[in-house]
Amino acid sequence: FNAVWDCCNQRQWSRLEPECIEALRSIKKEGRSVLHLAILMNDIALAEEMIAHCIAIHTEDRLKNTPLHYVAMQGSLRLVGALCSNHLRPDLQNIHGCTPLHIAAMKGEDLVLAKLIKERANVNADAEYRHGDLIIPQLSPISFAVIYGHYSCVDLFLREYEKNPTLDLNLTFPSFGSILHLAIAFHQSTLL
Repeated sequence: FNAVWDCCNQRQWSRLEPECIEALRSIKKEGRSVLHLAILMNDIALAEEMIAHCIAIHTEDRLKNTPLHYVAMQGSLRLVGALCSNHLRPDLQNIHGCTPLHIAAMKGEDLVLAKLIKERANVNADAEYRHGDLIIPQLSPISFAVIYGHYSCVDLFLREYEKNPTLDLNLTFPSFGSILHLAIAFHQSTLL
């Protein structure tokens, strides 16, 4: 792993043979690929070059997070576009069912949300919300924005729905009822 990382970090792409690039999918450190690590370290330039050289684009960490999940955590709009243009699907789910859209909503990354919606991410994908012993199943990305009190993200979902009613934005949740019930349960009165 370290030799591959050094080649990537020093931009020595010619040292990485085509067969080796495919093998990079399985070369991981602590369950993460070299692309996951570049994104996690917020090295946007290195991550862009890796994506341009198709290095580790379609990899998953131990929790089945793709590089796009990591980009949603970091909030890099440039990398969202680069990964989606390289055919990384924006609706892949991790082991908890979270898509990059759930992650961006949880982090309050409204620009990333808008880009993922434009890339046709599933706005109603079900995921588990976990916090300590509390586990709530079947929550959509907008519910994560409500739980974390990200008004700008909730507003973005609702504005997108107004522009495109075929978006089929589900605003009811089996465990809580409506989006208003969810806001009340999580003490997000500013969203009301």
